[in-house]
Amino acid sequence: MHLSRKEWTNILHWFLRGLPVIAIAQETGIHRQRILRALTYVRESFQKDVPDIFSGTVEVDETYIGGQWKNKRHSAKAGGSKRGRGTSKTPVFGILCRGGKVWAQVVFI
Repeated sequence: MHLSRKEWTNILHWFLRGLPVIAIAQETGIHRQRILRALTYVRESFQKDVPDIFSGTVEVDETYIGGQWKNKRHSAKAGGSKRGRGTSKTPVFGILCRGGKVWAQVVFI
């Protein structure tokens, strides 16, 4: 598959933002099938060189750490609350291996 550097950059940009393939095709102007093939290569490369600690059954999840809104000051509550992306809470990404090993990392956006 021959994609230009700019096409790869655009596909990865929208992929990492969580857009579905059809939306990426509309944003980039690249045919949907080419995007599917490119993202298959990306997913396959994610599976290479995985440390042994992540072998077997693995669970992946994210959460947002921060205080509850009922405990916030009135000035902070006036700003409103948001859930998920765009929240003022700190996002944390975690991986749990069924053997009992846990890996968690604060996500800096």
